[in-house]
Amino acid sequence: MNVRPICFLDGSVVSARALTTYRDRWKDQTFRQATPGSPHHDTEAILLRGPAEPAAANWLEDIEQGDYPILDQFKSARSLLLRIRGALAPFTENRTPELGKAMLVSLRPGGVVDWHTDEGPYAEMHDRFHMCLVPSSGALCIYGAEPVNMAVGMLNWVNNRVPHSAINLGTNNRIHLICDIRKPSP
Repeated sequence: MNVRPICFLDGSVVSARALTTYRDRWKDQTFRQATPGSPHHDTEAILLRGPAEPAAANWLEDIEQGDYPILDQFKSARSLLLRIRGALAPFTENRTPELGKAMLVSLRPGGVVDWHTDEGPYAEMHDRFHMCLVPSSGALCIYGAEPVNMAVGMLNWVNNRVPHSAINLGTNNRIHLICDIRKPSP
């Protein structure tokens, strides 16, 4: 199983703010989609957490991740990330879940995330979670051979270490919150 629903969390304020208050922030960081060969060419993102100097050169490295300044104002996003940590605590072997990267990702109508597997030291050391904030009726994520149209507000663990892709055949942008939790040290 490459997709596992964890719990429901209300992300409605985050989605509303992403579409209104922060609508001009989708183009602040474009290296994920602009890097030649990127599978994310049809997406835009609002980066919430990540390396101090986010760039294609260090994005896959297992280096310290921290909050970006946008979280100082985007209080509903900060609150949702804290609620995700709390929801995942029972699954993290009696330790406080350590957040890695976190971002809002918008996939445009007609857009595709090309097949890829997340690789590198960072992906090896983190579990990935998706939460649909704004649905699109024709949007699917595919992990391995499992297609899923994620329910709004459902936090899902996804296996990003298998080939995966996404497509949006709907008429509006599909927006997911994507966040990572560090795996326990061996």
